[in-house]
Amino acid sequence: MNAIPASHAFRWRHALAASMLAWTGGATAAPQVVTVCGRADAPGGLNLETAYAAGGIIQIRCPPGQTEIVLTRTLATPATVEIDGAGKVALRGPVAGPLFAVGMGLHLTGVTVSNPRTAATAGAPNAGSIAVGAVRGAAIELRGVVTQDSLAAYVARDLMAQDSTFARNGDPARPGAFAAIVSADRIALRNVTFNGNFDAPIGGGSAPITGQRALARTVSIVDSTFTNNRTPLLLTDAMVEIRRTRFQGNGTPPGQWGAAWGCCGGALTLVRCDATLAQATFRDNASAGFGGAIQALGTRLRIEDSVFEANRARAGGAVMSWGRAPLLNPWSEEAWTAQPGLTLSRTQFRRNAAPLGGGALLFSGRVDGEQVLFRSNEGGAIAGWQALALPAPFDGVLPALAASTVAPPADVLALARPILVDNVAALGPAIAAGTATVEIGNGLVARNGPAGTTGAINAARIVLTNTTVADNPAGGLAGPSGAAGAVSLGNTILLRNAGFQCAPGTAAAGLGGNLQYPGSDCGGSASAREPGLGGNYRPGLTSAARDSGVTALCTSHALVASVDLFGRARLQRGRCDAGAIEEPLLQSLAAGLGAAGGAAGQARLLALLFVLAILLFLVGLWLSMRRRQRRCRRAAG
Repeated sequence: MNAIPASHAFRWRHALAASMLAWTGGATAAPQVVTVCGRADAPGGLNLETAYAAGGIIQIRCPPGQTEIVLTRTLATPATVEIDGAGKVALRGPVAGPLFAVGMGLHLTGVTVSNPRTAATAGAPNAGSIAVGAVRGAAIELRGVVTQDSLAAYVARDLMAQDSTFARNGDPARPGAFAAIVSADRIALRNVTFNGNFDAPIGGGSAPITGQRALARTVSIVDSTFTNNRTPLLLTDAMVEIRRTRFQGNGTPPGQWGAAWGCCGGALTLVRCDATLAQATFRDNASAGFGGAIQALGTRLRIEDSVFEANRARAGGAVMSWGRAPLLNPWSEEAWTAQPGLTLSRTQFRRNAAPLGGGALLFSGRVDGEQVLFRSNEGGAIAGWQALALPAPFDGVLPALAASTVAPPADVLALARPILVDNVAALGPAIAAGTATVEIGNGLVARNGPAGTTGAINAARIVLTNTTVADNPAGGLAGPSGAAGAVSLGNTILLRNAGFQCAPGTAAAGLGGNLQYPGSDCGGSASAREPGLGGNYRPGLTSAARDSGVTALCTSHALVASVDLFGRARLQRGRCDAGAIEEPLLQSLAAGLGAAGGAAGQARLLALLFVLAILLFLVGLWLSMRRRQRRCRRAAG
């Protein structure tokens, strides 16, 4: 399974709504109208306690001036209940248990609910909860509901929430104690906000049952916001889809890390999941361990059209992808045979930081990426796990994680059309891959530093095709000393990297079309020639990179696929340029003449050439007329 089908995440919600309508007797069922408020057992009319016991549709219409109903004990019924407060009613405890024991289903609309846990109620099961399913198949639906000041608020088989808010839930004295605001097997959230909570927004789920298949849980989150929550979403053994959702300020900020290694990602932790994130934004999240925004363990994760900015962690400042399956599976009886890993497309990593390495991304297993930007990350852009040497007392964290998971076939980082610029680290500021293989097509790797370090890209094996590595204070490429074929170059430019283009001892093999300047420390794998690139790393008008690439590499290499860094077609003149950028001759000529680049620049250039052609025609016509006049005068004389 590659992703949740478009209709899958919502199909069960429609079924749930239909079932709840049937349970309540359909649209023709007469509602009960609660007319006395203050307390759930208030005298003088129909109170909430009596109405809840009967089940069905309940409308709360408090007398003028009353907006609150206090519950003193858990309300229970085996039936389905729908409570509508019209946005004007608060239901609150404290109760020695949940506010509601849910039979078949509970539907809350337009109410604020809270159940603070007190010293008097703390010893009771589910103290602080809002609604707990009394049967395994219980379903909860929230619309326009505010849930606050509660602990482990909702426990059910199914939960749907829309246009709802969750705030200040959990125990501030014990944040991250693995309680969850929502614990369910099928969860669908749309236009929902979680702000300032201490419990995990989502976690748990029911205990496994005999024969439970892998990835039986489903989580769908759309158009929602998670801000300033102390504990991340904890998703296990689930199909997950998150779209158009913002995560900001979640987790534990660096000033509160202390000496312990954090367990989880700052905003989202995924364990043994199949997950898709699209059009998501992660800003200012933090973790005292791996993954300032996301920690993915044994998970197949796809991230599309998303932004990671200013996230912080000890390692893996934005994302940690551990592409190894767990040895133990306590969640389901069925084995999940898919290979975990990370796929990135059209995603940006900016100004993330990890002091121990992997400023944007830390990985094990396989990472595939296309059109990914890594810019100004501290601790480097990307690190393979074996490149990190964690100091004491954290030096056993990675070996312990490796020992509890299944080793992948290989650790591989394969990027098409990436940009890695202005990243900073002591080791491999662009990529420090350790024993992993790095493959890049149509990549730009520039201005990564600081000076005097061990190469912008440092890996056991480096394969670059149509890639430009330029102006890196850290130097160019560094593979293991003396290892034959450790670096393989095709249609690649190494330009003005401080100290070296290829580190001393690095054996580079050339597939043709390569340029290095200055010097020749990559040996015969690249021609020692100034490539003539402009300030934006595009081939200039007289560039040696123009038409110098090996055509077969441009067309057959999977990470190049006949386009350049910007997706423009190569081979426009039957040949391809070396480096990441294919610059049409007209654009180079326009730049040389001072015209703007792009389509507008080309249009102006064509207009200029058209005017010039007319002028040349007129000049030629004038000269022809002058010659004719001279011949006529000589004939007349």
